[in-house]
This record gives sequence, structure tokens and C-alpha cells, in this order.
Amino acid sequence: MKALATLALGLFASSQVWAVCPAGTEASTEMVQGKSICYLGQKPANDADIPVSIYGKTDLVLSAEHAWILRGDVRIGGDQKDNSTLTLEAGATVYGMPGSFLTITRDSKIFVNGSATNPVVMSALTAERGKWGGLVIAGNAKINNCTQVGPKGYCESFIEGADPAKAPLYGGLNDDDSSGVIRYLRVEYAGFTFGKDSELNGITFYGVGRGTTVEYIQSYMGADDGVELFGGTVNMKYVVSTDNDDDGFDWDQGWTGAVQYLYITVENASEKDPNGIEADNFKDNHTATPRSNPILSNVTVVAKAGNPQILNGVQLRRGTGAQFYNMIVRGGFQNCLNIDDAETFSNGGQVSGGVVTQTGLVMQNALLQCNNNQILEDAATDPWSITQWFTGDVNLNNYVVAPSEKVVDASGIIPVEGSMALDTGMTPPDGALPGGFQFDSVDYVGAFSPVEADWTAGWTK
Repeated sequence: MKALATLALGLFASSQVWAVCPAGTEASTEMVQGKSICYLGQKPANDADIPVSIYGKTDLVLSAEHAWILRGDVRIGGDQKDNSTLTLEAGATVYGMPGSFLTITRDSKIFVNGSATNPVVMSALTAERGKWGGLVIAGNAKINNCTQVGPKGYCESFIEGADPAKAPLYGGLNDDDSSGVIRYLRVEYAGFTFGKDSELNGITFYGVGRGTTVEYIQSYMGADDGVELFGGTVNMKYVVSTDNDDDGFDWDQGWTGAVQYLYITVENASEKDPNGIEADNFKDNHTATPRSNPILSNVTVVAKAGNPQILNGVQLRRGTGAQFYNMIVRGGFQNCLNIDDAETFSNGGQVSGGVVTQTGLVMQNALLQCNNNQILEDAATDPWSITQWFTGDVNLNNYVVAPSEKVVDASGIIPVEGSMALDTGMTPPDGALPGGFQFDSVDYVGAFSPVEADWTAGWTK
């Protein structure tokens, strides 16, 4: 790893130790952006070293007074033992050194207490993609990827990015599990690649339960996915994933939670298959249970560039189920919507008398307005027509919109007067989710209201 002094974020050396750092952290004589430094994690022995540091039985509070710098694989708690709590106060900033990442292990908790005017920020020491690993949260909710069956007889697996011999586990039987409360968090420049098929994202939820509160989060300019979920039942509101190199929002391994208000942009993507939303059940077993089947309402997905590598606004594959309501997909995607794999079709819709009925895949009140190639990718080998599934029932209020039609204003996201995105919103079916999650009742399509205040203002990039 590069020496800290070579990283350009306003660092300077001092002969005085400025910080009074909490127990378990290390003070420095250097500063970042005018704030004294406290290190979390061990100092690496060499450029290739990513040491593991476990904060077990240690409740840490990170204030806005200091700059907090991660070194290596920093874990809060010891995975179902030595449970710990990490609290980040409004305005706190955490910087990750190259190869570092922060993991909240099973039975430990994170409390992010940001605000719209004073968010918590997790960033890199240089404003470049993939300079650190990002935030990982591991929980005890169900997953369908059984790398191993633990001693208690349930399905669990190892997170990506860490040494497999030492990697934290995720998964369990407690769908109501809580990993804490996250409000107003921005994660930047994450997605460090550790090796082939081993990379982290901006924010990764591994088997996180619906007892966890997640509201107002952004993943910005990462080198891999913005937000990814591996199983679990966690619910979210107000999610932003912008200008990440791969997928904006990605789920796998049996996620069955919900999201309301999700805004995704795909811009200068450089990965081989970037999508706005990439949705899987499980790649090695498309019928694995629990089957991925989240509910998403008030979604806006935008391709802001004509990069030919940008594939799909929404990619549904590998047996996933899903329910979408009040969604806009627009811009330079090759396809607004694509469905792949036999089990996704088998689970997703049924054909009777030439009519395709939506079953395991549901999409209502959706507008597709893409200007490259195809809006809906219909293949001759598909068991049923995606176009027919999307537009066949007038009661679904789904529309393919010409690129020339005015749907949103100059910002690209706010519905304009007279737009078919107005007065057509719906509330997802009542009682669809356990755990008390409630969808707000809306009368518009997409993530943004034409009359209410912009919920991204002040805390996002």
C-alpha cells in the first residue's frame, strides 16, 4: 500500500500528535482536510498486505471531529461472538486506504446518524474509482447459497474480497435480524478488486435482515456495483446509485426485501456487462430457495451516456422473481428491459390462450423510454414474448414511450405537467411484506415527485 503521505487529500506532517483517539484506534501526526487522523486497523507490513483487525467487544463512536482512516480488513465484531457496535455521528468521514474495507459482522451493529445537511461519508483518500473496498454488512437472515452448512444446521457462505480462510460468514435463519440503523450515508470511490471474481462494491448487504433500517444511502462512482444484496430480507427507502462502473443495483441468492424510491444512473460504465438493475436468484441453481422476490416501487433508472457497453435498464435472469411498481427506465440502454433463462420465464409468467399472465414477475405502472436498439428484447427462443408480457394487459398501465415524447423535465427525472408519469401511481398490494414495512401512497411514476422537495438534496453527490 502507498504511504499515507503520498496520498493527496490535504495531508501534511506535524511534529505534534493532534488527535485524542478512542481506545483501539491509533493517533497520527498527520491531518486530512484540516482534521486530525485516527486509524482503524493495523498498519500493513508491505504493499501487498491486507491485515485483519477485529474490533470485538468494542463499541466505537466516530465523531466529525477527526478523520477516520481504515487500514486493511477492518471488522466490527467477531462474527456471532464478541459483538460490537459502530456509531457514526453526523458529519463523520471515514477514508479507506487501498485494499481496505469495513465489515459489520453477524450479531454486531452499525448506527449511521447522518442528516440531509450533514451526512456520514465513506470515501477514498484520492477521488478515483476502486481505491478502497467499501462497506460490507453481514447478517443472519436466510440465503440460498450454501457454501457450507454451519454447526447450527443452516445455510451460510463467505463474503467476497477477504482471504477465504479468514473471511466473515453471512446467512442464518433469522429474517427479522437487525444489523442496526443507517440514515444519510454516502459511499464513494469503492469497489476495490482483490482478484478474479473477488471484488467488493459500494455497499454490500450479505444476508441482512428486515430488522435493519436503511434510509437515504448513496453509492457514488464505484468500480463495481453500486449496491448489491446477497440474500436476506432487508428493506430500504431512498436509495441512490450513480455513476458506478458495473450494475447500479444488484441482487442475488434469495433477497426478498423491498425498496421504495430508488434512483440509478449508468454513465461511464467500463465493466463488460453493466445494467441499471441486475437481478438473479442463484447462478448455480436457478430454482434455489428462498427464491429472490423483492418488491420495488418508485424507481427511476437512467442511462446518461450512449456507451455501447451499457446493456439493460433492468435485467431479470437466473430464476429471479420480482415485483415492480411505478418505474421509469429511460436513456441510452441497449434494452430497457431484458429477461433471460428458462426458469425466469417459467416462474415469471404463464401463457394461456395466447395471453401471457404475469405471475412470479410483476410489472405495473412502468414507462420504458430507451433510444438505442430495442426497448424490450424479444428472442425467438423465449417461452413467451416479453413485449406481450409487458403490454398485453391494459390494466397494468405499462407503456413503451417514444424518445421524442416529453415525460420528464430538463433534469431528466422530474415528471412534467401532462406527463403520463403523473396521476398513475399506485401503492403495492397491502400485506405483501412482513416486518411492518409500509409503502407510501403516491400518485406518480418514478422516484421523484413533481411537487415535493427533492429527497436527494444536500447529502448526495
